[in-house]
Amino acid sequence: MAQILPSFSDDISASGASPAEWMTLKRLQEGLAGDWLVFHNIRWTQAWDHGTNVGEIDFCVLSPTGKVVVIEQKNGELIERPDGIFKHYPNGPKNVGTQIQRTLDILFDTIYRYKGQQNQVILFVEIDFETLDEQSRNKLYCGMTRATSHLECFFSNRAAEILSKRLHSGSLS
Repeated sequence: MAQILPSFSDDISASGASPAEWMTLKRLQEGLAGDWLVFHNIRWTQAWDHGTNVGEIDFCVLSPTGKVVVIEQKNGELIERPDGIFKHYPNGPKNVGTQIQRTLDILFDTIYRYKGQQNQVILFVEIDFETLDEQSRNKLYCGMTRATSHLECFFSNRAAEILSKRLHSGSLS
């Protein structure tokens, strides 16, 4: 069974999730092996000079090899129009593609933009230890110190071997 972070209740009413998202989370947990990680309900905020964007990643699935799949789950009817696919909410329709692109932009934004901010969970996926120069080490340190609760680093076997060799030889710095 996959690891679910943060953990969730098997009781749907106590989980706080929508019934459909709870069912998806259960299927991911039961359908993936124990070395897979599934993060859910990841809230994000991005402040700009001209305003603030907020959003949520429904599911972020990390494979044992460091591959990432981000799932945006939409429940109910979607409307296909020439300008995109839309979901109707109480405050009006929203373009699903725009929502997904904004989330991906946040997910892949540079670590330096995140400097000075914190989050409960920070994820690093596939760090290239062969080309880890001074600037990359500074970014890595900056990102790692932003986690207030949980820091996860995911490496391929190749990256783990390189890191191990560099740590044992003292050549990481």
